[in-house]
Amino acid sequence: MNVVSLERPDDFSGFRAAAREHLAAGTHPEDIVWQQPDVHDLFAQEAYAPAESEIGIVTKTATVSTQKARYRIPAVSRHFVDLAERAVCHRTPDRFARLYRVLWRFVVGKEERLLEQSADPDMHYLHILGKSVARERHKMHAFLRFRETSGMNVEHFHAWFEPEHHSLRLSTPFFVRRFANMHWSIVTPAESAHWDGNTLQFGPGGHRCEGPAQDAFEPLWRTYFASIFNPARLMEDAMLSEMPVKYWKNMPEAELIHELVQSAGSRTGAMLEASKEPATQPRPNQGLALARR
Repeated sequence: MNVVSLERPDDFSGFRAAAREHLAAGTHPEDIVWQQPDVHDLFAQEAYAPAESEIGIVTKTATVSTQKARYRIPAVSRHFVDLAERAVCHRTPDRFARLYRVLWRFVVGKEERLLEQSADPDMHYLHILGKSVARERHKMHAFLRFRETSGMNVEHFHAWFEPEHHSLRLSTPFFVRRFANMHWSIVTPAESAHWDGNTLQFGPGGHRCEGPAQDAFEPLWRTYFASIFNPARLMEDAMLSEMPVKYWKNMPEAELIHELVQSAGSRTGAMLEASKEPATQPRPNQGLALARR
């Protein structure tokens, strides 16, 4: 039995390195155990590097020798790589085993069109995992709120988020691009990300209470949110689907939502009544005088 010990719960690069060696040797999926670390054992900070340059798995058995290679590893599409990167971030325990089984069928089983067959049970399963993680990444981008950290020598912003999956590293490039000139930290229960304007580092997780409860910008943000809320376009089911209640506790504007929803009917009625009021008409003589000019 081959035991592959991955460095992180979302260790795609480690999985890829091990999978390439085992696929080249033709190792059957049932002969590999993909061992994942406990998410609470992530103590050491490490610098971020692109996935292509990351290396590293630790195996408890001998590394598969490249001299034993029996199969050529063909290239896969960027689309499939993106799907695999999302799938390994899911919390389901069998994600690595299922992904390896797909690749084994593709390489060793010679199922050349497998990766394009979304109706295949294994591929369908990977797509379900990938969609779930992609949805959470979108929610993090949309609903994460930074608060200014007081008492810092350099202006610094802190955000707390509670993901269901291991999606922090997958989501942080967006914040690096959008807030490149800020110093910020994103903390989750399992892991944290820290950007100083030049380097992105990852460290251990934390607790919600460790960050600031609010900052001076929140009243302005709530005022802005209330001003753009259109009661005439309110669809509660769609709103709750797009912005689930579980995210509200970390969003300062959420405390306004109940009141805005409750008053939506009366505000819409007032808007309709105002639209029915006749426009001020010019007096007949005034209109004639204007026409003669």
